[in-house]
Amino acid sequence: MTEIDSIVAERTHQKFLLRATIRRFCVRLFILYFFTVSGAFLFRWAEGMRELEFKCGVKKVRRDFLDTLWQGSQSSYMKEEDWKSLARRRLLKFEEELHGAFEAGINSYSGQKSWSFLNAIFYAITIMTTIGYGHITPITALGKLLTVLYALIGIPIFSIILGDATKVISRGIKLFLTRNGDSGIVIDDELRLPLKTALLALFLYSVPGTIFFYLWETDWGMMGSFYFFFVSTSTIGFGDLVPQSPLIVVIFSVYFLFGLALTAGVLSLIQEKLENVMRVLTDYVGDILGVTTQCPAPHPRSESESHYYKED
Repeated sequence: MTEIDSIVAERTHQKFLLRATIRRFCVRLFILYFFTVSGAFLFRWAEGMRELEFKCGVKKVRRDFLDTLWQGSQSSYMKEEDWKSLARRRLLKFEEELHGAFEAGINSYSGQKSWSFLNAIFYAITIMTTIGYGHITPITALGKLLTVLYALIGIPIFSIILGDATKVISRGIKLFLTRNGDSGIVIDDELRLPLKTALLALFLYSVPGTIFFYLWETDWGMMGSFYFFFVSTSTIGFGDLVPQSPLIVVIFSVYFLFGLALTAGVLSLIQEKLENVMRVLTDYVGDILGVTTQCPAPHPRSESESHYYKED
């Protein structure tokens, strides 16, 4: 077999491994979606009734307030001061109901539910990805307990699938870079690329999402849309910018999944580059402060000490 035949055979084998990795990723992604939908049903059940209770209370007080104003305005025997005093009392009660609902986490009093099924899916996604925008949070003890239990299972599951996404990205990019022959890049599951190449890949990957959110969320602007992409894929998740429709996040969930994997890989490469800089900087600052920063070499154990630890 010639060298060219060997290279072709190796690339064929690597393509086969990539397809196998993609198939496994798709199956696990289906499991993840099933887990997400199941969690959404649980959160909607736990939080939906409480939300409905608060909103019904607010609507009742508002209706009574309007009825009182109407009846008072039609009354010919009620004095102006008496009518104003009654209106103030009703208004104060209405304000107290609003304040109580707001303190409980209800920030929308329209017919639209905060804990709709799509919002519950959105909430489950933010738990597993650890993004946590904070725009919707549980208010009941049961909802908070379910969040803890869901995170204990969901975060490890998502981490496994995120690892699969990293493998797909790594093999896909490396197969593309070596399409014209051996370039010194080893095709494996580790996302180890030149930092400039990785940064370029992240930037190019962010372009479609940035343009979409720029067109969809008209008040964000181009920079705001790119900022939302990075804040989300780096799991910072400030929550200052959140898509108005949770359906958009659900549709773009796979896109953000690969974005999370790619951003994590780029940050890891930057961390490796900064290791030497931090080491030099640590020694320099340590010398100025008179603090020893060098870790001493481990002291070898004597034969008697080794025997003592073995006995334990």
